Amino acid sequence: MNPSVEAPPTVANAVVALLNPPNTTTHQLKPATPSEFTGDCMKGHAFLNSCDLYIGLAPTQFTNDQAKIYWVLSFMKGDHAAHFAD
Repeated sequence: MNPSVEAPPTVANAVVALLNPPNTTTHQLKPATPSEFTGDCMKGHAFLNSCDLYIGLAPTQFTNDQAKIYWVLSFMKGDHAAHFAD
């Protein structure tokens, strides 16, 4: 094989390139923070899901579990949630 001629890309290389695009931006996207939670039981799962999503998308912002807990408590405002957070 002639060393000056490049080998054609393989399917595996193409898949890797699609899954790992080059980093063209210098900053990362910031996920939306959860809405304030008042303790409404009908909105509890949505609040927990949005907290979990944020923590999963921005794990470097939380140094430990205690930081995650304090962050979640900061969104618990009004009514029953505020009493629980206190």
